[in-house]
Amino acid sequence: MKREVRLTRKERRKIKLQQIKEKKHRKVRFFEKSSFWIIVAVAVIFVGLIGWFLWDQQTISFAETLKYPQLREKYIEQIVKKVGKPDYITVIEYGEPKELEKKYNYHFKPDDFMTAIHKIPPLTEYGKKEVPISICVFPPSFDKKFLKTEGDFISSLLHEYRHAEIFQKGEIEGKSGATIMFSAFLTEGGRFNKNLLDDVLELDAVKMELLRPISKEYHISREDRYLLYYTQIWDHSEEMNPEFIKFLKIEFFENWMLKHPDLIKEKQEGKEIWYFKHPRTAREYYLPEEIIRRFSLRQGSKPLVFILIELKKGNF
Repeated sequence: MKREVRLTRKERRKIKLQQIKEKKHRKVRFFEKSSFWIIVAVAVIFVGLIGWFLWDQQTISFAETLKYPQLREKYIEQIVKKVGKPDYITVIEYGEPKELEKKYNYHFKPDDFMTAIHKIPPLTEYGKKEVPISICVFPPSFDKKFLKTEGDFISSLLHEYRHAEIFQKGEIEGKSGATIMFSAFLTEGGRFNKNLLDDVLELDAVKMELLRPISKEYHISREDRYLLYYTQIWDHSEEMNPEFIKFLKIEFFENWMLKHPDLIKEKQEGKEIWYFKHPRTAREYYLPEEIIRRFSLRQGSKPLVFILIELKKGNF
């Protein structure tokens, strides 16, 4: 049999104090270890926040987006902060055309690299209520085939902003002061001539682009783009009011077009004839006599002032 060892009160007290001391020591060690990992976690979070802040504040160059597609969405946000965004533009989104076609149930043109889209309301509702606009930016915006610099990118984005602005108004104000309503693009048979409206919308937006600086290497000169849409007025004039078509030809003729190499001036049977000749198809687009009279007749060294067409605001 084991002999029972009896401890004195003093010995028991000593053992209890030792146990309490060890327990406190374990707690201190646990706290020290916990504190260490808490400090490590806080440090990691702090460094992460600093990294995120620095990343968020980082200025991404257009050149970087050409190499690193993952930077493009951030770059677009950066540009939007720089130029602002009207409230009626709900989103500016980057993605592949096929993905965004499914999302918006919209068919993009093969050569689109940036475009403004909206759910088309009845013509009579344009200008009466806000039309939400989405701007889609596609990968070709960053392959240098179309846009060469940040200035080109901003100019193209503002081009789409201009479309969005006109969609809100439902009308285009011409340089003569005449207001061109969307409803004017109905054919004599009552069909909506969307192709002709698209031409005029592009003329309006490219004319604004002509006021902004872009690179000389831009994929096609703005003047050539403008002339392309200008001559399409002839191509898309079927079933339209002839006077309205004539008005558009005069309204969107610009002074710089007089020096364009595709403009041909000649006399036929003693009569002066001006026309643009398409460089590929060789089709000839004859200008209205009012344009010829305006720019060919002179008094001394100053051109005479002619009223091209008498229109009251809102006639079209």
